Amino acid sequence: MLWRYSSAGMSVRLTRERSRVRAPLSPVYVTFPQEMLHATRGISSAGRALGSQSGGQGFDPPMLHFKDVSGGNVMIIPILCIVIMVILWRWTTTDIMLEQGAKKYLKICIFLTILVVAAEIGCISYDNTIPENRTISILFNMIGFGTAPFVFLFESCFYSRKRSVLIFIPVIVNLAAVLLSPVWGWVFYVTEECVYQRGPLYFVFIVAFAYSVLISLERKVEAFRHFPSYFKRRIINSSVVMLGALLVQVIFSQYHTTWIIICVYFVLYYALLCEINSMVDGLTGVLNKFVFNKQIQHLQITHASRYYLLMIDVNDFKLVNDRNGHLYGDKCLIEIAALIRGTFDSATQIFRFGGDEFSVLLKAESDESVEQYIEELKNGFDRKQKTWKDFPDIAVGYAQFTPNMIPHETVSLADELMYENKRKIKEMRNTARESGTSLQ
Repeated sequence: MLWRYSSAGMSVRLTRERSRVRAPLSPVYVTFPQEMLHATRGISSAGRALGSQSGGQGFDPPMLHFKDVSGGNVMIIPILCIVIMVILWRWTTTDIMLEQGAKKYLKICIFLTILVVAAEIGCISYDNTIPENRTISILFNMIGFGTAPFVFLFESCFYSRKRSVLIFIPVIVNLAAVLLSPVWGWVFYVTEECVYQRGPLYFVFIVAFAYSVLISLERKVEAFRHFPSYFKRRIINSSVVMLGALLVQVIFSQYHTTWIIICVYFVLYYALLCEINSMVDGLTGVLNKFVFNKQIQHLQITHASRYYLLMIDVNDFKLVNDRNGHLYGDKCLIEIAALIRGTFDSATQIFRFGGDEFSVLLKAESDESVEQYIEELKNGFDRKQKTWKDFPDIAVGYAQFTPNMIPHETVSLADELMYENKRKIKEMRNTARESGTSLQ
C-alpha cells in the first residue's frame, strides 16, 4: 500500500489513483487550516511506512494536492468591487440631476464592470483546479478578456458626437482573438489539466484595453477644454493610475489591482459628474455665474500674465422672445453659446453671466488678438443670421486684468464698454433705418 502526497497551499485535493483492486473515486476538495499542514505531512509519512510493511498490496489511500488560493482575501476585493458598483448603479438610476446621456453610458459602464469583475471571481475560483472545471474556466476568461476593453469606449461615447463604429475596431479585433483562444490559444489558453496560461497574443488584449482608456481620456479632455484647468489634471491623473494598475497586473499576475482601481475611478467619476452639474448652465452647457465668481477670486494676475475678460450681450433679445416665443429664444441662446465655444481656443473659459449675457475669460498676447477673436465671433453671427429667422446679434466689450486693478473693477469696466458698444449699434440701426438701408 502506497501513499502519495503533494502540497502547494491550503486547499486540499483528495483523489484515489487507479489500483488493480478498486475503481478510481471522483475528486473531492477539502479545505484545511494552514497550521494543519505539518500534521498532514506526518500522516503521509506514516502511510508510506505502512505501505512498505504491507508490500504495497490492497487499495491506495487518497493522494493529497494542495492548491494555493491565498485564503479568502483574494475573493474579498472583487466582491467589494461588485458591491461598490451595485451601489453606484442605484445612485445613478435615482439621480435626477444627471443628463440622460451621461446616465445611460455610465450605467452601461457599471454593468460591464460588474460583468468583468464577476468573470474575474470565476477565474480565481476555477483556474488551475481540476480538469472537470476546464470549460467553465475558459468561459470566465472569455468574458473577462472580451468585455474589458469595451468599458471605456462606451464611456467615451458620452463625450463625443462622433459615434463612429471605427473606434471599436481594435476592441473587436481583441474580441475575435479571445473567441478563438479556446481553440488556438492566442490571448489565453487553459490546458486539459485546467491550467491557465497567457497566449502569445496576450499583448493584443493589453493594447486594446490601453487604447480604450486613451480614447476615453482624449475625448474627456476635449469635452472639458473650456473648464477650469484642474479638471484636465484630474482626468489625466485618473487615467494614468488606471494604466499603472493594469501594468502592475500584467507584470505581477498574482496582484489583482486593475478592477479595484477602475471601481474607485467610476465612483470618483460620478462625483465629478455631480460637480459638473453644479458648475454648468443647464440650458447652454457653458459654465455658470457661480463658477465665474470663483474663477475671478482665484485668478492669479501678474504683469507677465495677459488675462482678458469679454462681456457679451444679446441685442434686443426680448423682441426675439416676444415675436417667436421663449422656446425659440432658448434655441437661440443654445446656438449663441455654441458660436462662442467654436470661436475661442481650448484655454478659454466661457460663462453664462445672466439671462442673455455671456462672459469669456481668455489669455491673449495683445488687444489686437482679442479684437481678432471679436471680429471672428461677429462674422459667425452674420453667417447665422442669413439662415436663421430673427437670429439676434451681439454687443461686446472687453478689458484686461492688471495687478493695479481689483478683478471686479475689470468686470465693471468690460461691462461698461459692452453697453457703450450696444448704444453705438443702436445708433447705427436708427441711422440706417432713417436712411432706408440695413445693417444686415
